[in-house]
Amino acid sequence: MIERIAILGTGLLGTSAGLGLRAAGFRGSITGWNRGEEGGQAALAMGAVDALSSDPLQASRESQMVLLAVPIYATLDWMEQLSTVLGSEHLVTDVGSTKAQITAAAGRLFNTPERAAFLPGHPMAGKERGGAALGDANLFRGAVWLFTDDPSWRRSPASAALVKDWRELVEAMGSKTLDLDAARHDELVGWVSHLPQFVATALSALLEEEVAMRPSLKT
Repeated sequence: MIERIAILGTGLLGTSAGLGLRAAGFRGSITGWNRGEEGGQAALAMGAVDALSSDPLQASRESQMVLLAVPIYATLDWMEQLSTVLGSEHLVTDVGSTKAQITAAAGRLFNTPERAAFLPGHPMAGKERGGAALGDANLFRGAVWLFTDDPSWRRSPASAALVKDWRELVEAMGSKTLDLDAARHDELVGWVSHLPQFVATALSALLEEEVAMRPSLKT
């Protein structure tokens, strides 16, 4: 059973995960780390984490599960670092919105009987703005939490049990879990999430340009 969690990245998703776990009845310890002090202190003040660590690798070693709630390339960097210090009694998971690169790295760096497990994940939830201050215990309630697990991975019994426990905690937070192939995930998310965002951004930029080109009306 998972009793010790480290959350690396206490922005919107990391803080919401901590709050959601507490709301779901999780009674274990949650240690947070954030690159910026303000986000970490906000998560601590809100009760999303019990303590802040200045040494994320040590906090990860002392945990059973590590949640990477940082941007994609930072996630890949942390995966490289964590793979050298964690063992078969650990689980690492993430919340990244693209999964092909992360899933490939998970197969290369983790998920053998001697190494930590890595479960690539993506909660389909968020807000227009980020930051710990907007953390919400109900952010994941009713949302789909996608996983791009690979059935060919061979984990230790201990880490496989942690994977099962994390899936149950995600469901306890109110999410529906769904497994997808990593490439299929990125294709679908590109259509339903990333493309509309790009179109909206382009439209906003176009409107701003059009308004700026027109002379202001005098009253």
